[in-house]
Amino acid sequence: MAIDYKTPIANEYLELRAELGTALFALSTLANATHASTDILRTLQNLQTGLKEPFLFVVAGEVKAGKSSLLNALFGKDFCRVDVLPATDRVNVFKYGEEAHDVAVSSSLVERYQPVNFLKDFNIVDTPGTNTIVADHQAITEQFVPQADLIVFVFSVVNPWGASAWQFLDLLQKRWLKNVIFVLQQIDLRDDSEVDAVVQHLRQTAMTRCGQAFPIFPVAAKKAFLSKTSGVDKQKLWQESRFEPLENYINEAVGTAEARRSKLKSVAQTAQVILKELAEKARDSQRIIAADREQLGRLGAMLANMRQRTDLQIQGFLRGVDTAYARVEEKGEQTLRAKLKLWPSIQLVFRRDTQWLVEFQRDLETSLRAAVTKQMEHALGLLESELKNVWTVLHDSLQANFGAEARQQFGPGTADFAEQRGRLFERIDVAMLENMADDKVESLLHELFAEQAAWARVPVGGAVAAGGLLAAVAAHIATVAVFDITGTAAVATMLLGAWLVVGKAGRVVDAYRKQMAAKREELSRSIEDLIRQAIDIFYQKLGQVYQPLEVFSHVQEERYRPVLGQAENLEKAFGKIATQL
Repeated sequence: MAIDYKTPIANEYLELRAELGTALFALSTLANATHASTDILRTLQNLQTGLKEPFLFVVAGEVKAGKSSLLNALFGKDFCRVDVLPATDRVNVFKYGEEAHDVAVSSSLVERYQPVNFLKDFNIVDTPGTNTIVADHQAITEQFVPQADLIVFVFSVVNPWGASAWQFLDLLQKRWLKNVIFVLQQIDLRDDSEVDAVVQHLRQTAMTRCGQAFPIFPVAAKKAFLSKTSGVDKQKLWQESRFEPLENYINEAVGTAEARRSKLKSVAQTAQVILKELAEKARDSQRIIAADREQLGRLGAMLANMRQRTDLQIQGFLRGVDTAYARVEEKGEQTLRAKLKLWPSIQLVFRRDTQWLVEFQRDLETSLRAAVTKQMEHALGLLESELKNVWTVLHDSLQANFGAEARQQFGPGTADFAEQRGRLFERIDVAMLENMADDKVESLLHELFAEQAAWARVPVGGAVAAGGLLAAVAAHIATVAVFDITGTAAVATMLLGAWLVVGKAGRVVDAYRKQMAAKREELSRSIEDLIRQAIDIFYQKLGQVYQPLEVFSHVQEERYRPVLGQAENLEKAFGKIATQL
């Protein structure tokens, strides 16, 4: 038989407890991540602390019965003295400590801390020999017995007849007897028949004095210890020690003890209740986040539609500018045609008058500027009303989906989430109400258009168009300058020049139209660019108002996604533990 010397006492139970402890730690991490209440955090901390409570073994027996050797063999460590003197011995409680040291609790009780790992899970109470117990020793021993997971009475096969151990056993209350076992030590000092006789004697005496039999394990603890440590033939030593039945019993008894199992069940059940609450909180928050993101998506689609409507309005504004421009252009063409008729042409050539061109240019510019400015003032008025409406629609939509009425969807577990979301929405609502004020919208529009579209300074194209026209007409008039305007020749020259001007009137009008058309396109493009830039800024500013909600929803979604995954994993883990329990 292969021997697993690394398997500790109560291994199955300790593994299950460790599994539960790991799940509790993960649950505490989850509770912190979800900002659980202080009460929940404190409860989880207490559960973890209570779960770490070590087993308590009380070992009783007469001096020289082999108690220390037994303990050393059980845990495979030479930690307990084997040469204690009855006159000076006290109750020794072995506990784990990072450094070895003793603490004298009283003249009869010493806590002995040692850096031995198994002491993290087991506290060992090594009593003085029952034949040396005085009143205070007895009281101290009895204070540990009620808490003990196992009470081991050790008898020496050399002298199992001493009455003091039985007298001490008589002091134990009946309800504690279920945790008692007998260990017959030093069996390697007697032959098998003698050992069997002693075992039979112990069984009969127990039935006589206590009315029940106790499990009895004859062992050679020193051989068991050597088999686990420095012994040469470990397999032989282990078999001769007859230690395996004792270890198997302790593993079974301690691991299945109702008190211990009940404690694990209680811890697991409490943890499951807390987990359910945290998981519901995470699911509720995730549900609200999903609804918020859906509403924000609809809000974005609504603003996109409103932006499209604004774009259609811009096209209407531009058509109005084109119409106003066309009317001024047509009126200018009529004026130009009148100037290029025969008699005005004769006067033009005879006087060499270009002043009318300057006046024509000025009138054309003035008319164009007045017409475009009037059209833009009307357009901006309509745009202002539209953008005010956009603010109002956005505000009403946010109120409907994120305001006070929508808060009713929060469950009691989402209080902190609801509070964060509520504070954020209140800030957004204040910002929106400020921006919805009439003076704010007007101020915003003026701010957007002031530098980009100072309409009084926008080049409407008249100067350039008239400048081109001036050059064309002047060129035609200049063709008569080669004649000498005197007498008959002067009359002939004047008539010839007038004829030339009238003949080229069509070309002059065509040049005018081309110039005006080019400048109208340039003006329309300039106005459209300026308006669209301003509208882009407006909608960008609008989007920035509720963008914190989008950021908050995204952050919370990223926060709760792993939380839900952890909660699902923990539900499986605790479900598995519950099944094992």
